[in-house]
Amino acid sequence: MMEATPARQFQGQNMSKAVWIGLIVWAALMAGGYYWWQQRQAPDAPAPVAAPAALPADDEPEVVQYPLAGNRPESEPLDEDDEPPAQESEAAAPPPEPLPALAKSDDAAAEVAAEVFGKAPVEAFLIPDRVFERTVVWLNSLDGRAVPLRFRSARHTQGLFAVEKQGDRLLISPENSARYDAMVAAFTAADPKILVDAYQRYYPLLQDAYGDLGVRPSYFNDRLIKLIDHLLAAPEIDGPIEVVRPKVLYRYADAGLEALSSGQKMMIRLGPTHAREVKAQLRKVRAEIIKRRAND
Repeated sequence: MMEATPARQFQGQNMSKAVWIGLIVWAALMAGGYYWWQQRQAPDAPAPVAAPAALPADDEPEVVQYPLAGNRPESEPLDEDDEPPAQESEAAAPPPEPLPALAKSDDAAAEVAAEVFGKAPVEAFLIPDRVFERTVVWLNSLDGRAVPLRFRSARHTQGLFAVEKQGDRLLISPENSARYDAMVAAFTAADPKILVDAYQRYYPLLQDAYGDLGVRPSYFNDRLIKLIDHLLAAPEIDGPIEVVRPKVLYRYADAGLEALSSGQKMMIRLGPTHAREVKAQLRKVRAEIIKRRAND
């Protein structure tokens, strides 16, 4: 039996859980750049979709590297020697409200996103329909080939991709990075602690939605750390970048750049200054997530 791609899983299943909203503007930031490649593509044209990683054999249990405190994966129940959670004192804060079901989660998604990133960026970039499912499918594609825009939770960047001629060469215009100013500002202005608080709060929903994709690693926190590290490894190019247009879509003239993942290509398209700003924020977010790691 053929393995389903993330896009097919997304189309064919009526997921019953929701995912973390804290990464929505990050998704907006990266997803916007993809419009460069799709701006003149026919709506029904096929787009490549990254296939899920191969599942390990039944006798190869998955090892969770970054268990999130308070969110131990179901595949790793508490050992007999583990201490039970301490009893809350009478003065302790009341438990948070139960997480919403997926079918009723979009209002909660918009509310939490506004708390973390501000109301204006959410209204500008968020597609308020099936937000969590679109976000997890898109995030899972960052180290592979891109998923189509219709599977994303963010609107594409306004305006056309800017190039300039230099003799017979086409170069990415330095003015192109201005298209991402608002997205970068929203993401880098967010308090990493507050962002990760939201991530940890909504993590069970994110984990369930990611599990519906049937890919490995099956523990989303491990997957997220890997994706952040992958984006941090994107090359930083300060000089002019040449592109070509063999048909309708622009492509990098350098075969090495063209062979990069969708996420690393989008980091490059932000421009060197924005890319460094985003990477600095990603490092802070990563460090904050590691702080929440559960004791083994």
